[in-house]
Amino acid sequence: MSPRTGKLLLGALLLTLGLALWRLWPVSPREQVQLQLQTLASLWNYGPGESPIHKKQALARMKSLLSPDIVVEINLQHHAPHQLQGRHGLMEGIEAIRFSVEELHIELFDYKIEILPDGTHANVSMAMEAKIGPEKQEEFQELKSTLERSPDGWVITRVQTVKTWGR
Repeated sequence: MSPRTGKLLLGALLLTLGLALWRLWPVSPREQVQLQLQTLASLWNYGPGESPIHKKQALARMKSLLSPDIVVEINLQHHAPHQLQGRHGLMEGIEAIRFSVEELHIELFDYKIEILPDGTHANVSMAMEAKIGPEKQEEFQELKSTLERSPDGWVITRVQTVKTWGR
C-alpha cells in the first residue's frame, strides 16, 4: 500500500468516525423538544393528491408524538371554548381533517421552550401559521403546549390556543 493510499484511508476513517460521533452526540432537551414539534408540524403538511397510504402513515407517526391522555383547549375570539381529551378522539378529528381538507401546510415558529427543573417536563409557547386548502387561506395562532419525556422521547400532553388582542 502506498503512503498516499494509507493517508486517504486514514482520512476516510477519521471522517466516518467524526460523522458517527456527531450523529450520536446528545442534543439538549430544548433541542429535542423543538425537533419533536417540528416533526409534528411536518406531518401536518400535505398537498393535493396525497395517497391514502401516506395519509395513514402520517397519522400513525403523529399518534406516536401525542400522549394517550392529551388535552387540547381551543379558545378563539368569537367562538365558544372547546376542549378535546384523549388521543383517540383527537386522532379521529385529525383524520377527518386530513381526509376532507385537500391541502394543508403548517409552520411552527418563535419557540420559547422552558425545561422544568425535574427535566421531564417542558412548557412551550410558539406561533403557528397555517395555509389551508388550494387557495392557501392563511391563519395565525399563538399556542402553548406542555410536553413530557417518555422512554420514546418527548410526547405532547397539552395544547392550548392563546386568545390574543385584536382577534
